[in-house]
Amino acid sequence: MSVYWFMFSIPVLMSILPIKFNNSLNYRLLLTYAFICVLFIGFRFEVGGDWGIYLEKSTDIHSKSFTEIFNPNNIGYTIVTWISTKSGLGLIGTNVFCASVFMFGLHKLCKTQPYPWLAYVVAFPYLITVVAMGYVRQSFVIGIAFWCFSIWQKSEKYHEIKIIILALIGITFHKISLFILPLIFIRNRGKFFNYYFILIGLLVLIIILYYLSLIQTIPLYIEHYIIKSNIHKYGENPSVTISYGVMTRMLMNIPPCLLLIYFYRNFKEFGDRRLWTLISFFSIIAFLASSYASTFIDRLGLYLISLQIVVYSRIPLFINNVNVRKLFIYAICIFYFSVFFVWLNYSDSSWAWIPYNFSFNPPVANPSGEPYWLIK
Repeated sequence: MSVYWFMFSIPVLMSILPIKFNNSLNYRLLLTYAFICVLFIGFRFEVGGDWGIYLEKSTDIHSKSFTEIFNPNNIGYTIVTWISTKSGLGLIGTNVFCASVFMFGLHKLCKTQPYPWLAYVVAFPYLITVVAMGYVRQSFVIGIAFWCFSIWQKSEKYHEIKIIILALIGITFHKISLFILPLIFIRNRGKFFNYYFILIGLLVLIIILYYLSLIQTIPLYIEHYIIKSNIHKYGENPSVTISYGVMTRMLMNIPPCLLLIYFYRNFKEFGDRRLWTLISFFSIIAFLASSYASTFIDRLGLYLISLQIVVYSRIPLFINNVNVRKLFIYAICIFYFSVFFVWLNYSDSSWAWIPYNFSFNPPVANPSGEPYWLIK
C-alpha cells in the first residue's frame, strides 16, 4: 500500500511546500511525474478489478489470426492487444499503451491549470488509481476526451476535424467516446452553436451507429445500462448491473459546480467557460439521476470528474488573500487524502489493488489457450 501513498504524496508535497520552481523546471517535473505514472499504471501486475477479465481477453486474442479478430466491436483495443501479444509484450504492452494515451490527455489538462500539481492531487485517488488501473478501455477514452478538451479550448484552425478524428479513434476502444462528438457543436466564443458542424456531426453519428450496428442494439443498451441499473427497483439482484458508489461520486461534483457559479466571471479568462458550465449542468443532472440509471451515469461520470480537476486547480488563482489561498489548497489536499484513505481501507473492491505488484515480465498467453493462473 505504501507505493500508492508515495505516488500520491508527490503532487501533495509539490502543492503545499513553500518552494516554488520556475515555469521551465516545473514543466519538466510535471512531465516526469506523468511518465512515472505511465510506468506505475502500465507495468502493474495482477492489480485492478478487471485484471483477470482483460488477461483472458488477451489470451483469447493471442490464439487468433488477424482476420479472426477483425470485427467492429472495440476493434481498436483488439488490434492493440493482438499486436502486443504477438510481439511478446502480452497484456502489459496493451496496458502501457492505454496508460500512455490516458496520461497524455490528463497531463494536457493538468499542465494548463494555474496550479497543475493540485490538479494531479485531485486526479490521483480515483482517475489514476481506480479508473486507469481498473477500466483500461475507458481510461484510454478519457485520455482522448481530455486531449479533445485541450484542442477545443485553443480553438485552432480545423480543431473540429481533430476532435472528430480523435473521437472516432476512441469509439474503437469504447462506445462511450460518442459523448466527445458534441464538442464540435459548441463554440468557445461568439455564437454558442456551430450549426455547420451540427450537420456534419449528425452525419458522422449516423454512419457510426450504422457501422457499429448500434441502431439495433440501442434498446438492449437502454435496458442493461439504464433500466436494469435502477438501484431502487432491483436492489441486490445479481442478474443486473448496479454501481452502488455512483451517488457519492456524483455528489463530489456538486461543490465544484457551486464554486464555478460563484467565480463564474473569473473563469472567462481561460476561454473554456462554456465547456465547464455545460459539464456542471450535466453533473447536477447526473447526481439527480444517479439512483435511477446508476451504471450509465457511472460511465458518463468518468468524464465529469474533470470538473473537479479544473475548478479546484483554478480557484486559488482567484483568492487574493494569501492565507485563505493556502488554507484552500490544504483543504483540497486533506479532502482527497481522506477520500483515498477511505477507498484503500474500506472499499469493497480495493482488495484487487492490494498489494501493488510491478513487473517487466508480461504474462504472455500460452499455446493451450488457458489463462496462465490455471497452468500447473
